[in-house]
Amino acid sequence: MSTPCQIVIEGIQAGPPYTSDGLPTEAIVVARSSHYCDEVHVQVHIADAGSQNIADQNVTVDFSGASSDPALLPGLITLRFDLPPLSEFRCGDLLFVEITCVADEGCTKHDWFPIQCKPAPGEPGSGSDNGNGNGNGGHWPPLRCLFTAAAAAFALLAALACIAIGIGTQNPTSLATGIALLGASSLAWALWAYWCGPGLCVRLAVLCWVFKCGFLAAIPVLFFSTNMVIILVIIAYGSIAGLLVEKLRKHNCPVPSARQPLTQIPI
Repeated sequence: MSTPCQIVIEGIQAGPPYTSDGLPTEAIVVARSSHYCDEVHVQVHIADAGSQNIADQNVTVDFSGASSDPALLPGLITLRFDLPPLSEFRCGDLLFVEITCVADEGCTKHDWFPIQCKPAPGEPGSGSDNGNGNGNGGHWPPLRCLFTAAAAAFALLAALACIAIGIGTQNPTSLATGIALLGASSLAWALWAYWCGPGLCVRLAVLCWVFKCGFLAAIPVLFFSTNMVIILVIIAYGSIAGLLVEKLRKHNCPVPSARQPLTQIPI
């Protein structure tokens, strides 16, 4: 038999004003509750349930505008909170939300939710236009974001290959090429991060995809090469990919597949 108490967390919303860098300054948790629960305790954490709170408050459930839609619970829960200064939370970054009914502590919901910015920084009405029509430092169109992200990813992938070969064969030309590609990748990454404002999940996913692809492509070398240095470098790439997978899962982010193209990631 189901409990009369029900809570559904709809998400985290953010809007103008944004900072000059297009970062949200405040956000709102939106949830719904059944009639059974008149008051809830809302907590928002930066990492998980045991991490620092950025919101911690009791909220009275509002039943005045109860929806006639039977699919929606009648009580509205909203909590506006300030994002910590210098935190650099971006649109799309995840926060951990936990809501508990004050009258019944067994009635609780918690999950990860992205910060949904509407309108997004740089769009009309966002209040973050810098005078050149580009808003958050520019916020390039999606196609340009795709190009800069892809340039950063594939330059890094090529750099990993050249560095591994250069170290393993003691070839200074290959090593210098890898270092140059690493610099080009860093430049493309900086442009993508500044102009397109990717969230934490997206940034981690791109790095994870690159290291997974680099490791999988080099697996045959592990069977045929007798050079221990290059084998150790390749194993290091695989270990980094594994750490990034663990980081993505910790933040409840989708893990990219190395068998699918980079476009599987919303860059």
